[in-house]
Amino acid sequence: MSHHAVETTRRRTPAVASLSLRLISRDDAIRTIPLIVVRCEDDSLQEIRFRDQVIGFIRRDEPLFRALSGTQLDGACERGHSLLWDKAAALLVDASGLLPA
Repeated sequence: MSHHAVETTRRRTPAVASLSLRLISRDDAIRTIPLIVVRCEDDSLQEIRFRDQVIGFIRRDEPLFRALSGTQLDGACERGHSLLWDKAAALLVDASGLLPA
């Protein structure tokens, strides 16, 4: 009896989450920025959106979260890194100009 190998390919749809990022702006006011986080095919990468616009990416490089601003990953510019995801997201928000000066 012969057995045929069956190769299965699992394609995950990206997981999407919405969250509110609380930040202290330059005028010391607390602002809440609604963000959409989309997990990419590479589990170490997330696309960050504000109002359906991509503002950047957060890449998990143990133990750091790297903030990459830009609408396309291949042209994204690193804005900094942090041990905390929230701080990496704040770097993207700051780089995108979402907070008033």
